[in-house]
Amino acid sequence: MKLYSEKMKKNALSLVELVVSLAIIATIAGIVLISFTILDRRRLETAARNLMADLYLARQLAVSRHQDYTVSFDQGNDTYTIQDAGGQLLDPARPIYRLRPVDLTATCPTALAFQSPRGSIGLNPLASDIIRLGHAGKHRDIRAYEETGYIRME
Repeated sequence: MKLYSEKMKKNALSLVELVVSLAIIATIAGIVLISFTILDRRRLETAARNLMADLYLARQLAVSRHQDYTVSFDQGNDTYTIQDAGGQLLDPARPIYRLRPVDLTATCPTALAFQSPRGSIGLNPLASDIIRLGHAGKHRDIRAYEETGYIRME
C-alpha cells in the first residue's frame, strides 16, 4: 500500500503547481492578444502612410512634369491606380495598388486629380475630400485640400 501512495504523489500536481501553470498560460495569452491588437493598428497605419506617400508622389509629379496625375479609387476591391493625363500608368509593373486587409469606406472620392502646375486637386463637386481607411473596427482619415493639394492624415 505504501508503494502505491508514493507513486501517486510523484505523478500528481500540487495546487501551487497548478496555479503557477495557469498564471503562466494566462500571461502568455494576454501577450498574444495585445500583439494582435498592435498588429491590426500597425496594418492600418502602414496602409494609410503608403497611400499618403503615393498621393504626395502624384502631386509632386504633377508639379515637376507639368502634367495632371489622377489617383483613382476602387472601393469594391480596396485598390487604387495612379495615371497621368494621357491614361499612362505611373508604374506599368505595378498597375494596381492594394490596400488589403484595409478597407476604403463609402465616403471616399472616386478620384483625386492633381493638376499642373500648382499641384492643386480637382474634385467632383459632390465628392468628399476625405479618404477613410478602416480595419478591425478602427479607422484613419486622410484629408485632401483642394486649393493647395496638401494631404494630411487625421
